[in-house]
Amino acid sequence: MRLFEILLILVCVTDGSARIIQAHRRPFWLSILPLLAFLIGIIHAAGEGTRWQMNPVYVVVLATFTSALIRAFRSGETGEGSLARYSGILVLVPSLATIAAGTALPVYELPIPRGDYSVGVRETHLGPSVIAFIYYPTDKPSGTRASLDNKSVKDYKNHLATRYGIPVMALGHIGRLETHASEGASLSRELPRYRVLIAEPEADRPALHAISLAGELASRGFIVIVPSVYDSASTVDAIVEKLETLDPTGASGWLAERLDLARVGIYGFGEAGERVLEACVDGAFRAGATIGYTGPISSTPTPLLVFRPEDAGDPPIRAAEETTYIVAARGMLAGNFSDDALVSPLMPVLGEFGTIDPYRASAITGAYVGAFFNKHLTRGTVEHLMDGPSNDYPEVTIQIHDAEE
Repeated sequence: MRLFEILLILVCVTDGSARIIQAHRRPFWLSILPLLAFLIGIIHAAGEGTRWQMNPVYVVVLATFTSALIRAFRSGETGEGSLARYSGILVLVPSLATIAAGTALPVYELPIPRGDYSVGVRETHLGPSVIAFIYYPTDKPSGTRASLDNKSVKDYKNHLATRYGIPVMALGHIGRLETHASEGASLSRELPRYRVLIAEPEADRPALHAISLAGELASRGFIVIVPSVYDSASTVDAIVEKLETLDPTGASGWLAERLDLARVGIYGFGEAGERVLEACVDGAFRAGATIGYTGPISSTPTPLLVFRPEDAGDPPIRAAEETTYIVAARGMLAGNFSDDALVSPLMPVLGEFGTIDPYRASAITGAYVGAFFNKHLTRGTVEHLMDGPSNDYPEVTIQIHDAEE
């Protein structure tokens, strides 16, 4: 919960408790609590914004403040005995209900990228039917954190409602999320060209379900292209064909001659992993990663990272043409790979989520996917994380299948 939400609830709980405990002799200083709650409520509404989970407390604040004003213009009498106790209960119960609602569906913070770069983001039209968000490294943030556009928020809320049965009306606070990317910031000048990663879209999930990984990879020095939603026309092939238009030789533009098109990788979540494998078999990419994919693994002519849910078991692998990594983490199921796990601490009861802390899961996913692409898109790069078990991530198991002669 946010700062002024916590303060507002704390004042209301104190007020309600005092009305019950001090029913016959309420200290004068407690009479200022309704005014204090009202002032905090104004600051909260103006600075943080209201949300439905706080509605019971909003009603309490308005009721107690109005009651306090009425008493102030009367003879100075205050409610005593059972009446004061009843009013205390009427204050305390909605406050506790708000704590429960706010905890179950909080305005959560997206994981902070841990790479060496700050992160920028821009929306780009790659033709009439291909719209993508491009996350990229920047030397310093512009000062304005990118907010989520209305269409992305709507698509994400519909996804959460359809997949997990959470009512759309209960997800209004999703629109208050902020990314850690700066909108329109300048691409870092540290390198002349940057390696490119393309996120294969899922048919049943919008891009917003995994923006934390996109930001994490950008902070590690990749330009990450994320289609806004899945569309039959916005396939990876279409995006690859449009990369040349993003990187025109001798032309102006923020990405002109800044994409290293000889070092392009691809990754995808869930069922998109199957299309990642197909793209890697075709040889269009230097490396590929499937994240949360539970299907069979085909041999590819490119290095492959297979990040499996803990309960999926080891996939059968034919003779590997290139190095293939099979990674799993204790407590990570299919849902833990995406930002969906952050929506509520109650998500594990839905079955798709394991017991691992969602921020820890995000850190593990970003670390291994980032290390994999860094190693295999940059020749000669050493990434010890991909060599075997790590003391930093003891819950992770990794199997390495080297290319067979």
